[in-house]
Amino acid sequence: MAWATVYIQGRTDFQSAVISKLEGLWLLGSPEVKDELVMYWLPDTLVLRRLKEAIGSKLIFKYRLRFITNLNDHLQDDHEPSDEFSFSEHALVNKMLQYDKTQYNQKIDNEIRV
Repeated sequence: MAWATVYIQGRTDFQSAVISKLEGLWLLGSPEVKDELVMYWLPDTLVLRRLKEAIGSKLIFKYRLRFITNLNDHLQDDHEPSDEFSFSEHALVNKMLQYDKTQYNQKIDNEIRV
């Protein structure tokens, strides 16, 4: 059996919550790589989804966990998140605003007809 390495990254103090949740399930590689990652070794036949299910959605969303399967790519892309929206994010916001405007107009039309 071969092993795959998965790194988990999240908000401050996520390590203890994740380690206690996964204790005894898989091999803990290292609780700190730059003090922001937890490394686990998993059987290569295991789907990442099973790891996420074992951790649970509450912890994933609470600590904004990210699952990294290739550390080299992650370190090369190591950049600070931008506070500005990308072009695609602007497009999504505009689409959402347009949808809200359409729903509002339909509601007013329905109230006028009644």
